[in-house]
Amino acid sequence: MNNCKICALLPDQELEQLLKEKSTRYIASRYDFSRTTVSRHNNNCEKNIQSKQTDKDDMREIIWNGDSGEFRTGALDEPLADISPESILKMFGYNIEETEMVGLLRERHSEYYSRDLGRKIWKHSYAFAVQKRKAQEEQIDPIKLIKELGFKSKPRTVKELTENNSTFVLDWADWQVGKKEGGGTEEFINRFDSALQSAVERINELRKTGRTLDELVIIGGCDMIEGCVIYPQQSFGIDMSRRDQIKTTVATILKGLHVLAPLFQKVRVVVVPGNHGEHRINGYRTELGDNDDLLVFEIAELGIKN
Repeated sequence: MNNCKICALLPDQELEQLLKEKSTRYIASRYDFSRTTVSRHNNNCEKNIQSKQTDKDDMREIIWNGDSGEFRTGALDEPLADISPESILKMFGYNIEETEMVGLLRERHSEYYSRDLGRKIWKHSYAFAVQKRKAQEEQIDPIKLIKELGFKSKPRTVKELTENNSTFVLDWADWQVGKKEGGGTEEFINRFDSALQSAVERINELRKTGRTLDELVIIGGCDMIEGCVIYPQQSFGIDMSRRDQIKTTVATILKGLHVLAPLFQKVRVVVVPGNHGEHRINGYRTELGDNDDLLVFEIAELGIKN
């Protein structure tokens, strides 16, 4: 049974017309209800559900520009205070799984004279920046990835090169990333960018002469990082820690592959360890395969596979 005082007093047709045309203040003043009673009716009464949805449909508007846009509320009787962005979108019928609010663009609170009430009242309007939610990226399963790669690093056999006279070869060796000499890491990055551009130009030159260059072979020729304890006082001649040397080297390898790989049908990377990549205890390396020259390429491999 509906116990709403407003529904009990007013016929359905008159009530529907009031909800469409008059403000909460007007209804409360005209029929001697408290504004709380009118608000409770607007929010909870079953008879008002359809009318309330119609009102919101009339007020709401999203102007899309691709994947982003502007959401305008239109004129509201009450200000939007202490309401979460998700609740505002839901209030106006938007799917929060598809649309998210980025921020407030503007708000306006205007007082004007109402002929119906014979006095001044307030109206409130807002504009919010919105965007379409991006689909969540597939999460990487680290356990599955480790099982696919194997729990321990094993020596890899080099596959025989095909009999192809159109192979372009680059030797990436002795980068010694982190070494202060020669301008340090900053100058190394500049030299690599210049060499990368020269490689692209040379590829184009050779293809103009009729070479197809189907395959790219990159030789990781060791000493990719400078290291920290390969020789006495080395730690005073570096501009970044071993950890940062590895990160910078991996990023540089990925950048080079990102530029060059799309230019070829096939890419082969062959890597060998060097002394600067060794892990040492009391001056002696731990084992041949425990080497950062191999590690930086294997990390880059993981990045490409993912």
